[in-house]
Amino acid sequence: MLRHHTLTIDTDNVATLSLDLEGKKANVLCTELVEELLRTMKKLRSTQEISGLLIKSAKPNTFIAGADVHEIFSISDPTLAQEKARLGQSLMDALAELPFPTIAIIDGPCLGGGLELALACTHRVAGSGAHVELALPEVQLGIIPGFGGTQRLPKLIGLMSALDLILSGRRLSGKKALRLGLVDQVAPTEALEAVARTWIRAEKRKKLKKHPLLHQVMERLKPARSWIYKRAREKTIAQTQGHYPAPLAALDVIEDTFRTPQVYGYEIEARKVGELIASPTCKALLHLFLASEEIRKQKGQLACPPFTKIGLVGAGIMGGGIAQLVTSKGYQLRMNDLDWPPLGKALNVARELNQKLVKRKKITPLEAEHRRFRISPTTTLTGFRKAEFTIEAVVEDMNIKKAVFAELDQKVKPEAILASNTSALSITEIATATNHPERVIGMHFFNPVHRMPLVEIVRGKASSDFAVASGIEFALRLGKVPIVVTDRPGFLINRILGIYLNEACRMAEEGIPIPEIEHSMKAFGMPMGPFQLMDEVGIDIAEKVGDYLCDAYEHFPNASSLLGFLREKQLLGKKTQEGFYLHQGKTPHLNENLIKEAVKVLSDDRPFTMNEDQFSGLSDRMTLLMLNEAGRCLEEGVVDKESDVDIGMVFGTGFAPFRGGLLKYGEMRGWSDILSQLETIATRHGKHFAPCAYLKNKVKPEV
Repeated sequence: MLRHHTLTIDTDNVATLSLDLEGKKANVLCTELVEELLRTMKKLRSTQEISGLLIKSAKPNTFIAGADVHEIFSISDPTLAQEKARLGQSLMDALAELPFPTIAIIDGPCLGGGLELALACTHRVAGSGAHVELALPEVQLGIIPGFGGTQRLPKLIGLMSALDLILSGRRLSGKKALRLGLVDQVAPTEALEAVARTWIRAEKRKKLKKHPLLHQVMERLKPARSWIYKRAREKTIAQTQGHYPAPLAALDVIEDTFRTPQVYGYEIEARKVGELIASPTCKALLHLFLASEEIRKQKGQLACPPFTKIGLVGAGIMGGGIAQLVTSKGYQLRMNDLDWPPLGKALNVARELNQKLVKRKKITPLEAEHRRFRISPTTTLTGFRKAEFTIEAVVEDMNIKKAVFAELDQKVKPEAILASNTSALSITEIATATNHPERVIGMHFFNPVHRMPLVEIVRGKASSDFAVASGIEFALRLGKVPIVVTDRPGFLINRILGIYLNEACRMAEEGIPIPEIEHSMKAFGMPMGPFQLMDEVGIDIAEKVGDYLCDAYEHFPNASSLLGFLREKQLLGKKTQEGFYLHQGKTPHLNENLIKEAVKVLSDDRPFTMNEDQFSGLSDRMTLLMLNEAGRCLEEGVVDKESDVDIGMVFGTGFAPFRGGLLKYGEMRGWSDILSQLETIATRHGKHFAPCAYLKNKVKPEV
């Protein structure tokens, strides 16, 4: 018996290859397994009278989750990466050349190299359950399919459909894969093997579903293919802004090799894989993937019981987002607010979010109804005694939060966990309103709840390990990525964002044009500039949190007056349709007249000039300030690991993923350069830029 798979042959001469990678929850195509499978293919080819081969996973609810990401991360030599790709291509060829039917039984994630292996089979059958996913997500990790995926997928489902899947990395359910022609049949888990055997026994092979006739015609005509590639390239550049080389590389490979001999296509594919695996972008994206996977591994491993009934105090938009998320995972929710209008608003938010999922065919109308009926609204706290975990999501006011917790303390059972969805206020102080401060934690969701993956689990001074573990486990069961932070003003994310947004305002007050500030950060890779972000958050909220942080930390500069100027005019950003931007249409536009008025008043109309070098340093002034603040957070033990900062900033703020997070960006850029730039900026713009001890220790003295 081999270590990572078994091979059996039954009385009907049907061989079954069961994958079971030792020491792993999921099967991945590591080098060792690929080499084992190559030897098995050779053995099968020489075995007489085999009527067919079934390939399945011995691990439940999975197939193959892709190539071994740890192995990819460790490779820095492009030549070695090419060799690994060629080894995988050899396996797929050996499988494709077997002289009998081969059937992939897919009952779980079938991703990357796993789907490439399935593509090399003569047929594929997939489970009908929600746990089944098929995708080639390599571009999301900075690489491209390297085991023949760029060659086989276009031939199977057509050029246009293949480009869509490969360039986006999006995942398909079994049913969607069937409609696309990617799999031949979908069946319940218990029937999959029997269905697979029918494909072996069939005397006449069923023809694969042909992609649309128009697509077939276009693929045959060179001018039409050129148009397809041109449109795909334009769309990809618009989506990636040129920061992610992998999608364009995949497009180049397919364009160069479509309708060419496979041996040529393999060589081009392997060469491109080698280049990309060794690239900084790939390493940055893999760093984030591995760090987030390390967090997700905690699910089910923590010493806390599963919850079934959840309480929520505080409705409105944020409450509606939390309610939709909680009920989407099957929990019963008791939701409270002082009056029915905010409860109605929250119910409407949850309903609209579910309806969007119905329109996108992510859930059925029946499932949307089930979710709606899982929410039980109330204007009292009756029924909260049954809740094992209650989230508070009222306004950011310490007195109001303490009053809520004091009342909850009397209503819930003694062992229930109480979590505050505060963005900056002290959990330790909130907990003083209860008789059981050890069960109080922070659980900071980011807005919009249904999109932002991050949750900050805040440990107060009295918070028990059990309460913190319960918060982590609950966040994981909600599909979020939790990081544990210490109870310091602003915690981690809002503290870093606070000093960043304040600096952007200070720069505007100096006379630096806001469009230039916005452009510099978007060019750096941020999803939006700081002023658009403040509009999204709400000008009043951004001002309040900014003032709080400036009062809390001595090294913070004085708060800018710019936000107060907008607040006094009741221009609060997106929620009032006007702030730094005008939000009347689909795309926000800078509010030019207001910006000119504000800067003129606040800068005393003093003239401002800037040379080209200064303009090029705008992003440094903001990004290096955030990096320095992250260093201070690590000094103070706000988080334990640098990867927590990186995960937090990327998953909580959209910080450029291709840079790997703040600390990874510093590492890749070089700490000596970072310190030198900070020291230079500090002499011009203030002591808050002075490098912190944590960053200074990154630079090793020359011996």
